Amino acid sequence: MIQVDTSIYLEVFLLTKSITDMRECAWGLIHADLQLGNVIISNGRPSLIDFSLSGYGYYLFDLGSASSILPSELRRTFLNGYSSKSSITLDDLRYIEGLIFMDIFVSYVFFIRDSNRNGWIKTNADEICDTLCRDFIQGKAVYYSL
Repeated sequence: MIQVDTSIYLEVFLLTKSITDMRECAWGLIHADLQLGNVIISNGRPSLIDFSLSGYGYYLFDLGSASSILPSELRRTFLNGYSSKSSITLDDLRYIEGLIFMDIFVSYVFFIRDSNRNGWIKTNADEICDTLCRDFIQGKAVYYSL
């Protein structure tokens, strides 16, 4: 069984919640599982599929989730594309970082009990908690490191 200190997760969650609580109109219908396997190209345009996890959530959760599957060197381009339609501030980026952590933590929950598929969690959780969660809590930017 994988054992991790969950207090850091709670601290990140509470910090992210405090950031999201300050935002107006930040909540609504989202996909909640943006990944390359859930995007198809039809007539030259991307379309989303697999809405099994969709529901109400923070709008920028999808942006964070989508950016977390990209290599860090492509994330600036991704944000530039997004911000051409809707502006992104430094406060937004901090908010997105917190939501990426929430997406990561949800992945842990999905796979933690599956011993055939959860080997990556121990290594990933140690790295996330020992460095990136602590940096986030201390106010350091982690978007390009997640």
